Amino acid sequence: MATLQLPYFGEVSTNTAEECIDITVPLYDTEVELDINFGDGIQEQHLKDVQQFLLQLDTHYKRVRHYLLANYHSDEDDTVRTYLKHHIDILTEDARQAIQEGNNTGIADTIHQLMLVRIGFYPGEDPFATLDFSLGQDETNHLVVVNVNKDGELDYMTIES
Repeated sequence: MATLQLPYFGEVSTNTAEECIDITVPLYDTEVELDINFGDGIQEQHLKDVQQFLLQLDTHYKRVRHYLLANYHSDEDDTVRTYLKHHIDILTEDARQAIQEGNNTGIADTIHQLMLVRIGFYPGEDPFATLDFSLGQDETNHLVVVNVNKDGELDYMTIES
């Protein structure tokens, strides 16, 4: 039995009977749900992978923010653009105008309004982690979900509700 100290979670043992450990923590100016899902049991390496990801969370978060902006401008995958256009009625007037005019600075500001609401870990699986972003859970039940590997590299994005 191994026990590791995970940022935000504290001590987590490979001997736990729980299939999911979830907490809510203040991150990036909001409350974010963090959960670790153990489908086939807990292995020490899986905990180490989560630990490493959490230790580098700021780097991964910045990278994912870049992915969101790049996705908006992509010709191949328009997940973020579709999400924002679907929610045009709840955006500020400045945000609506930026999207309609293609103003890159305004678009970047609008994408920055997407709040991180959840990080779900699926150690030993692909994708390793999902980062869920929303314009506000009181405003919409739709999310932009960014799926990454254990190194924080983009697997794919999708819209979920």
